[in-house]
Amino acid sequence: MNKSFLTFTTVLGLLAVGSMVVAIGMRLGSDGEIPVISNVSPFQLTDQDQQTFTADDLEGKVTVIDFFFTQCTGLCPRLSKEMTLLQKRFDRLEDFQLVSVSVDPENDTAEKIAQFIELHGIDTKNWDLLTGSKETVRQLMVEDLKLPMVEDPRLHADRLILIDRNLKVRGSYSLSNESAMSRLPRDVRRLIKE
Repeated sequence: MNKSFLTFTTVLGLLAVGSMVVAIGMRLGSDGEIPVISNVSPFQLTDQDQQTFTADDLEGKVTVIDFFFTQCTGLCPRLSKEMTLLQKRFDRLEDFQLVSVSVDPENDTAEKIAQFIELHGIDTKNWDLLTGSKETVRQLMVEDLKLPMVEDPRLHADRLILIDRNLKVRGSYSLSNESAMSRLPRDVRRLIKE
């Protein structure tokens, strides 16, 4: 075998392994932890029972947040299915919750959200569906969770967002990324153990 070819493949292999180590390190953070992406600032929304829901309601619990609107026929059923699977997987844990926030707050009143819950058979034991002012939703999505806010609700993000007990955003998982979606339950478990 040609010595220069062997040297080339060895260097290439070492670069590949090094790149994987760097990627894993970046994913986990320098100390093996799931990195902090941002923080959730104070907010006030309304839940399906017309009760106030604030950032304080996230404190002390590991939370997965998604975004939806009641007239959605595209991403929302898929997002709800993933949320339902997470709910079933972690239903016995008191320190885990799900939150869905309407991206169409002007149309999605608490009454419409309650109808949506009934229509889709959503168990609200540890799952709150929220609505509120467009500005509050924009603040939460864009400033805190680092998602794009679009005027047309049909174009909302396909992501589930993981928040730890201390209101720190720790992950963003796209429905179109199978690897990320399979990592989400593992990351939930890790944060519950923290």
